[in-house]
Amino acid sequence: MMTMRYIARLTLEAATPLAVGSGETDLVTDSPVALDINGLPYIPGTSLCGVLRHALEETDNGIVNSIFGYQQPGSDEGQGSRLIVSDAVCLDQSGNPCEGLLTTDSAYLSWLKNRPVREHVCINERGAGKNGGKFDNEVVPCGVRFVMELSLAGTAADQAAWSTLLETLNAISFRVGSGTRKGYGRLKLIANRSEVLVLDLATASGLDRYLAYSSSHRMPLHGKALHVPQKTDANWLSYELKLQPEGFWLFGSGYGDTEADMTPLCEPTVTWNENGTVDNFNAVKLVVPGSSVKGAISHRTAYHYNRRNEIFADDPDVKFNEHTGANNAAVKALFGNAKNSKDEKHTPTHAGRVLIDDVFMPYDPADSKILNHVSIDRFTGGALDGALFDERVIGRKPVIIKLHVHKDALVDSKIKDAFEDTLKDIIQGRLPLGGGVMRGHGTFKGELIKAQQEANHA
Repeated sequence: MMTMRYIARLTLEAATPLAVGSGETDLVTDSPVALDINGLPYIPGTSLCGVLRHALEETDNGIVNSIFGYQQPGSDEGQGSRLIVSDAVCLDQSGNPCEGLLTTDSAYLSWLKNRPVREHVCINERGAGKNGGKFDNEVVPCGVRFVMELSLAGTAADQAAWSTLLETLNAISFRVGSGTRKGYGRLKLIANRSEVLVLDLATASGLDRYLAYSSSHRMPLHGKALHVPQKTDANWLSYELKLQPEGFWLFGSGYGDTEADMTPLCEPTVTWNENGTVDNFNAVKLVVPGSSVKGAISHRTAYHYNRRNEIFADDPDVKFNEHTGANNAAVKALFGNAKNSKDEKHTPTHAGRVLIDDVFMPYDPADSKILNHVSIDRFTGGALDGALFDERVIGRKPVIIKLHVHKDALVDSKIKDAFEDTLKDIIQGRLPLGGGVMRGHGTFKGELIKAQQEANHA
């Protein structure tokens, strides 16, 4: 009999911005985040359950059907889920769960109702924006904390599966929402603000405690402190780029301010103190978006893969479109392969296998400089009307970019070599990053560190 109840109340922090969408649009953005009854962001339990199941299928498929249930296709054979996953509700400035109808007029919760909006444009293999490729999405700021609960019904033999489930939440590849392959969605488990409770309903004390247990996150759980080590997954390889700019660089926000028409992407983040209360939510930080880095790496990897396979554009026998953009074999292996309406049913599809987090750095206006530009009429040599513009660029501020690549994407040695050639191009100044690269911005020199701690110096 399943007399054991494994319960965990977990505090999760957005280590990168979250884009758990509502599936709707509004007047402000193409993709608003999911909101609760108070207009505050939350993570639906369905999203968390789906990501947990998928993560366990990759690492320990043996326990998935047992915990999450299954249905045999074409038969009545199956089993219901033994796991209950609650919604993850956000914490207020005092570290209390935002449950039920609340008065949200505090400074922190009022701020949380006005979330950043990220501007995006989809670039094709020729470096131009695709038709209809301009879009934006709302994000939950980095540092916002949530609380959720897991409850597993089982036996004493499920202790190992329960430990594996909790470890999965602490894996580097555990991400929720959209854009998880371009900077969004990484959650950090705050162990010292989490607790677990294991009850044996076959005992009187265990049954009494379970009957007194409340599903409200505000009620004390009276569990034990959580001890979950950082899960190491041999399926993921790590790369780190330590970059020193040769000049100015700019990852644009898509907006201007009172001093410049183009400004760097900056967003506020939340920091917490040791007591579990908000320390600061107005600290604006400079952002290097993973989506911008991913785009540059994707296009250059396609070039190197074609070069290594002697696929050249001037070859009359080469069908150019079959080897560029999303059709390139290396791009498919590394950055995902989506099925379209023309695909055969057996065409394999998979999500991207490269994880690139947004990078947040302290920002001081003294680190920036405003550059004035004017577009010149090539016939008269004078300035074009309305062509004067300004941009605020960042000076010699170093950048550290971390990437995680699934080993399945690097099985083909030519794909691995093309990917690493691209990273070497970045650290040797041959592949600039960010905006204004045709005006001399975004050139870096630096160091590439692989998972085996092998260093290549520029």
